Amino acid sequence: MENDKPYNSPPESERVDAVSLHQHVAEKRREQERRRQEEERRKEDEAYHAYFEFLNREFTEADRLRIRDLTRAAVHAGKFEVEILRFPARYLDDKGRAINNGDRDWPKSLKGFAASGYEAYVDIAKPLGYRLTARVLDYPNGNIGDIGIYLNW
Repeated sequence: MENDKPYNSPPESERVDAVSLHQHVAEKRREQERRRQEEERRKEDEAYHAYFEFLNREFTEADRLRIRDLTRAAVHAGKFEVEILRFPARYLDDKGRAINNGDRDWPKSLKGFAASGYEAYVDIAKPLGYRLTARVLDYPNGNIGDIGIYLNW
């Protein structure tokens, strides 16, 4: 018998040598790394733009009306406070340390939109008996993460 083996040799079109497989896997890994780097750059760009917008944004009448509506909804739900702003601690001069430590001068660490919002609070809500508090909302990897600013009554 010419073919005593229980299998047939694959046709030439199905033969793939190990070097070709290694090259294919290496190319796939390079492509995955390229995509990961592109995604990382995109996220960094988005974070930079969000930070830039936060730094340059001013408190507006639309913001006042949004807070008014949030306050009404909170009162209707029987609450005594409402979160009016949330942002990364890295946006603050001290990266959130004053808020984390309960420093009563924490408003001095505010920048950009948060500082503008605080000024509006002092002008509009504080004279009416409202209070403003800030707290650290999370600690990703043990670091101060997001900051929440709350209007209390």
